[in-house]
Amino acid sequence: MQQSNPLRFFKIQPDGQNALVAYEHIVGYGRSVAIQYERAYDLWRASSNLGDDPSVFNLKRDNMRQVVRDIHFLLISLQVVWKSLQRFCDGTHFPSFTASLTPLRKKWKPYFEQYREPRNTFEHYDDQIFGPDSRSNSPGYGVKLNSSGSFALGSHQPVLLNDDSRKQFGKFMEEFENAITSVVGPLA
Repeated sequence: MQQSNPLRFFKIQPDGQNALVAYEHIVGYGRSVAIQYERAYDLWRASSNLGDDPSVFNLKRDNMRQVVRDIHFLLISLQVVWKSLQRFCDGTHFPSFTASLTPLRKKWKPYFEQYREPRNTFEHYDDQIFGPDSRSNSPGYGVKLNSSGSFALGSHQPVLLNDDSRKQFGKFMEEFENAITSVVGPLA
């Protein structure tokens, strides 16, 4: 993800200025996605390398609790990118960008949609921890982290958040940048 020359947006009327804000919003949360992938797996890897000695149990437990928090924020960031892209495709607000971004949105919908249910469940995870499930959306108790780089909430199917999914997100961001460039021109 590169830093954009904002002036390239201002030549596009009537929506260039607002598109710059939307673009920077998606790029900013895209950076958060990349950071959270790294944080979650660096800590997960480090914790796994501690071994099974009872003296490291508390450290491993604390590490994995942080991994779960990092996954939660990763899911939130992914959803913000997805929802922002959907708004960016709105021809009412961004008519100059609809033609280039709508095919991107259609192509990447399955990637982003797989994270919607886990993100919504994580958002209400406190219902499982601190009391009764007042929203009746609990898949059951617990987060399962798998060596495949996936996680599952209760009885949910595992969702991949491994190196392949990280690379897919990087590919999405490249395609997003190319779609923007096709409308506003190159970064220079």
